[in-house]
Amino acid sequence: MQIDNNKCQEGQNVGAAKKINTRNQKWGIVYTEEEDPMKKKVEEEYGFHFGRPFYIVSQMCSGRAIKENGRNLILARKVNRADF
Repeated sequence: MQIDNNKCQEGQNVGAAKKINTRNQKWGIVYTEEEDPMKKKVEEEYGFHFGRPFYIVSQMCSGRAIKENGRNLILARKVNRADF
């Protein structure tokens, strides 16, 4: 996935593209809730936390995450709510 046109702005389209390792293609996972200690051991094995809501956050645009907009994906300001 990459941010189209390398523009870090609200509502900018996010799409699929060939991997070229540019900043507009770098993402992180940010979880929105605390971890359940009972699930921690299994989750460490895979690197993801099952059943926890999360954002896919741009490393290019601090504070912006991927959001659905109809059938498209866009950049939007990350809010501290699970219904983002």
